[in-house]
Amino acid sequence: MSTDDEDALSWAGDDVPATEVSRGTRPAGERNHAVTAEPAEGNGAASRHDIDRGPASGETGSLVLVLLGLLGGAHLLYSVGWVLAIGPLQASFRPVDLLGTAMFSLGLVAAAASPVVWFVSVFWFTRSRPSWQRIAALVVGVLLLVPWPFVVGVR
Repeated sequence: MSTDDEDALSWAGDDVPATEVSRGTRPAGERNHAVTAEPAEGNGAASRHDIDRGPASGETGSLVLVLLGLLGGAHLLYSVGWVLAIGPLQASFRPVDLLGTAMFSLGLVAAAASPVVWFVSVFWFTRSRPSWQRIAALVVGVLLLVPWPFVVGVR
């Protein structure tokens, strides 16, 4: 027997009842089985229920998401800092030959792209590792990729 509330929470063709979706249950492979002290139907004995413990392995906590956002913003600001430092650096250092000019320009482009490349590569290479390793790698990137010409104020 279904009520109007249950009908409102379901969609035609749903296999999972609305009450299971609202409790946030997971597939059987991701549950921990434990005995609870809830009485079974009328006899007062403990029954066996599935209990979810912690977030699923693919979920990310809110603190981790905030840290990833802050570190991603720092990497983006570093790229902007490198882009803003390119003009004064090119004006202050002028190689005399064509090869020197090309290599210097290539180095400046690589410096401007390095924070974004670091951020993407950290996400690529740590996709199956714990979150603390990803955050540690991003912190190392923040420490290594500081746009010193912009910070110091090269003119």
